[in-house]
Amino acid sequence: MNILLISHLQKGSGNLHTIERIRTYLSDVDYKCTLTSPEEFDNEDDLKSYVTANSIKLIIGLHAFRAGKLLQDAKINYVLVIGGTDVNEDYRNQNKMNVMTQSVLSSRKIIVFSNGLRRKVQELWPVIPQDKIIEIKQGVQTCPSKFSLTDYIQQHHSDVYTTDMVICLCVGSIRPVKNPLYLVQEFSELHKRRQNIVYVICGPVVDEEYGKLFITEIDSLPGVIFIPGLPLTDAHAAIQQSFAYINCSNSEGMALAILEAMMLEVPVVVRNIDGNKDIVEHGVNGFVFSDPKQCIEYVEELFLDSNLRDNTVRSASEYVRREHSVDTERLKYCDVVKSCLE
Repeated sequence: MNILLISHLQKGSGNLHTIERIRTYLSDVDYKCTLTSPEEFDNEDDLKSYVTANSIKLIIGLHAFRAGKLLQDAKINYVLVIGGTDVNEDYRNQNKMNVMTQSVLSSRKIIVFSNGLRRKVQELWPVIPQDKIIEIKQGVQTCPSKFSLTDYIQQHHSDVYTTDMVICLCVGSIRPVKNPLYLVQEFSELHKRRQNIVYVICGPVVDEEYGKLFITEIDSLPGVIFIPGLPLTDAHAAIQQSFAYINCSNSEGMALAILEAMMLEVPVVVRNIDGNKDIVEHGVNGFVFSDPKQCIEYVEELFLDSNLRDNTVRSASEYVRREHSVDTERLKYCDVVKSCLE
């Protein structure tokens, strides 16, 4: 049985890791899966021709706008996975909203990562039947490499390297919605007070204009380091070697890197947005901040109180292992596909 998976394939992105996991789950039970990007097709007719030529029985599209613009009128059996920026950001653009409306209404099933995303879908499209929306929490698996973050900093940023360095790490692509500049001034000020604390931002530049602005600003800030992306296993190693994991996005669907940090027993300090609050309970399995000053306060609390840090990471690790099982995710995706092919 042939299945086509369509997703934006930006290297290092959470969406790419998610769609690759889905492909693995389905391939393991003998579906023949092909993974491709929406950009591979010129239009809906191009997609239809591909589907016919390759006997595709089902399409799984990730992102209601990016995949949805191909699927909306294609009259093809498909499942739509909500990505995050589609329902958190793109809905504000009426043309994109029109595309997404048609794509969600025409889909067989809609998959969301959290109850918060389910509520958002229901708010945007109240006519959708409840049983059409299926919540499948992201499964989390980590595989840290032998990459050494401290060695990297010593080699490339020797001016801030110390043997007792305390690293706060943010992983994410360099683009406006991830807002990597949100905390840089405050972390630079913290570095001036505590010179062993550094703030590392790691991710590929995917918005060239914003990337230039980003580089220009951080170049003048002591204690702020940029690493232009790492392979997934190296990123896991970098997270594992950090003192705290930071998320400062303007919006998130479900930030996989936060969950990976929790599994790797690194405390998470995350921005107060819906996608983050779906997985982080303040003071229990992480910390939720509403402004840059508050973020720094929580980092310093963790720095000064080892018991607080230990209790937080223990709760976080237990939460991820309980709620974000790869086995559960696998079973649910296989069940959805089976029901759509019956």
